[in-house]
Amino acid sequence: MVEKSVGGEHTSLPILKHVLLRAQNEKLTLTTTDLELVIEYSLLCKVVREGSFTVPFQVFYNIVKNLSSERITLEQIAGSIDSPQHQTLHIITENYEANIHGQASDDFPIIPVLSEVRGEITLPFSVFLEAMSQTSQATLYSDIRPEISGIHIQICDGELAFAATDSFRLAERIIAVNSFTSSSRDVSLTIPIRTVSTMPKLLFEASTGEDGEIRISYDSTQILFLVPRGRVISRLVAGVFPDYRQIIPSGFKSEAFLDRLEFLNAVRTVSSLSGKGNDVLLEASGGKKFLEIKSSQGALGENVYKMPANIEGEGFELTFNWKYLLDGLKTFKGPEISLAIAGNDKPAMLRSKGEHRLLYVVMPIRG
Repeated sequence: MVEKSVGGEHTSLPILKHVLLRAQNEKLTLTTTDLELVIEYSLLCKVVREGSFTVPFQVFYNIVKNLSSERITLEQIAGSIDSPQHQTLHIITENYEANIHGQASDDFPIIPVLSEVRGEITLPFSVFLEAMSQTSQATLYSDIRPEISGIHIQICDGELAFAATDSFRLAERIIAVNSFTSSSRDVSLTIPIRTVSTMPKLLFEASTGEDGEIRISYDSTQILFLVPRGRVISRLVAGVFPDYRQIIPSGFKSEAFLDRLEFLNAVRTVSSLSGKGNDVLLEASGGKKFLEIKSSQGALGENVYKMPANIEGEGFELTFNWKYLLDGLKTFKGPEISLAIAGNDKPAMLRSKGEHRLLYVVMPIRG
């Protein structure tokens, strides 16, 4: 659970490759950090003697993951008078025994605390996980625009909005006002991509189930995610997230209503002959009952998929990156999808009838 924040091979501080083990209050807490991210995970246990120390994470992990015993005893053996900092972890099961040399917990970095809490948000854990999953599809790390390298959270018109963009597509999920509590109405923060990719599995395992809650606290530079058996502390993305709502299209000229799964499979099939730009052409005539999805690749050939559709408004002919379309279609769960077109060279929007608080905007490829 805590391996994602262990220091890498090239870290200048060897202690960052260790895991801090703390036995206290009938819990064993494991903590790792690479100074950018902190992960803590706790499990219930019988504590005979309280204490803390560190051992190399990879060695400890390789041993524990392969043990089949239901009961494991961990014992701290203190260092000698000449070398008090050198500790030993004694691992015992009914058929296995090992000693791992480690270091005193004093050598481990001090776990940061929020300096001046600006606010706290509480919401159902299942809602948080779903919002993160639905918007993370549109994230991408950018050296040029680091301020968009994550999921942005803000309160708009009393509702909590999760949003992400890589400049080519945008995903937004709105949490209704009665589904969360916030100590502040002025919320605007961006969670780094790395933290986003780390959290779901860890927090799910550390929660008491999907019906529980997650508490999010933050200051000007850090954010804390807290569930019953674990927590994640991360730096926030610096910089100002763009006013993304300015690019959400309105005043559509065309709208196509399609079976979501067939549309997804059609795009995936036609992509087999797309070019290096991953381009597929969507073509429809106003008032017609079908949409054509096309692609071609030089000497290899071309293909077209004609699927049923209800086309309202004008016809259209737009080219999209098929990977971006698939990411958007996978975000929704409903059987029917709406593809709304504002005009040539303008963003298109995907929405689903039963998921009106979720939208996905994608830019066409300009010819």
